[in-house]
Amino acid sequence: MRDLEIRGAGNLLGPEQHGFVAAVGFELYTALLAEAVAELKGEAAPEPVETALEFDVNAYLPDDYVDDHRQKIALYKRLVGAKDLAAVEDLSREMAERYGPPPEPVLHLLRLARMRVMARQLGLAQVTHRGDRLVFRLARPGGVGPEAVVALGRKYPGRLIQMTGKAPELGLRLSSRSARDVLETALDALETMRGAS
Repeated sequence: MRDLEIRGAGNLLGPEQHGFVAAVGFELYTALLAEAVAELKGEAAPEPVETALEFDVNAYLPDDYVDDHRQKIALYKRLVGAKDLAAVEDLSREMAERYGPPPEPVLHLLRLARMRVMARQLGLAQVTHRGDRLVFRLARPGGVGPEAVVALGRKYPGRLIQMTGKAPELGLRLSSRSARDVLETALDALETMRGAS
């Protein structure tokens, strides 16, 4: 810690940030530092996949659920920054304890956060709801293996759609178009693919 302070990181956990940490923020600084260390070791740093989710659902923190705007921003930031499902579940429990049972828009927001984590882990560039189907777009060929596609076909017989386009895509026909059912089906499909990968 002292070495980092001398070299410009500042007090990493205190309020008086300075040096490079003050300029870019602690999270970005540590990510850049990890990338530089991997590069010096000759290791290839994995390119992070940013997954886009496109769903026409009301997913937000209502004012009557969380009335403090600073807390709301902090909760949104934690949801977007969640790296694993445990972080989303911890936040879900914390919100229920602090603010009470979550209303439907908050449940949708939590479902989308879980979906983003799983899609990132699978290397998906995009998960989209288009009419009567879900579309899973791979970030790069070979991201989701054939075993995951077979598992999905077994779970949803007759509902898989082979899609053609610029990027590799997989479609899944929906049995219901209600917001909750669409999100639950997407989560279940992602969980099925994760289990088979």
